[in-house]
Amino acid sequence: MNEHYFAREDFTTKNSKCISVRKGEVGQLLEVQASGWWKMSVEGVVGWTPGDFWELLQAEVMLSVFPKQESLCTITATSLIKVLS
Repeated sequence: MNEHYFAREDFTTKNSKCISVRKGEVGQLLEVQASGWWKMSVEGVVGWTPGDFWELLQAEVMLSVFPKQESLCTITATSLIKVLS
């Protein structure tokens, strides 16, 4: 699983196994549980979030929006929110 997703809305948690994310943040999908929880890596932080908070980033969309970016890791949440707004 090497797919990248962006958060459709904020998710806040205090559970040490989960991670909080902000709308527009980009994450890499690492694992999916049948219960609907996804293990994500967001800016180097790994943890669980509800899977329905995420939407798949399409490669062709990313190339048209960020044509000079070599890696999704360099895309910031702020720049993605500007594009999606």
